[in-house]
Amino acid sequence: TYLDIPYVVTKDGNHNISIVFCDLAGRVIDSYHTTNTKGSYVYTWHPASLREGLYLTNLYLDGKLIQTSKVICDK
Repeated sequence: TYLDIPYVVTKDGNHNISIVFCDLAGRVIDSYHTTNTKGSYVYTWHPASLREGLYLTNLYLDGKLIQTSKVICDK
C-alpha cells in the first residue's frame, strides 16, 4: 500500500517541507522532512503497518501548516 502526496513550492529559495501523518486522535504516526526549492514535487508514502481507517496528512512549509488532508487506508 502506498500513497502519492503531491505538493508545490511557489516561493523562491530553499524551504523546509514537512509532511506529518496523524491518526484521528492527533498522534503522529509517521513524518517526512526535506528541503526543496520552487517547483512541483511528489512524496510517495509507504505506511508500515497501519490498520484500515481514516488518517490525516499535514503539510508544513517552513514550519507553517498550509494544508491538511484526509486519507483512507484500505488494505
